[in-house]
Amino acid sequence: MPVYVVTDASSVAPEPIEIALPNGRVVRVRPGFGPATLGRVLALAAEEASC
Repeated sequence: MPVYVVTDASSVAPEPIEIALPNGRVVRVRPGFGPATLGRVLALAAEEASC
């Protein structure tokens, strides 16, 4: 009987998407990140630095 070796695709983490904001900040998001949390993160990242 032939034997086939395959890699387990579930063990490989999917690549995140990158969201580049106009202020130069970049947010990287992996699949499964909650939409509400992402909205809060983007709102914070879009704010101008107070320093």
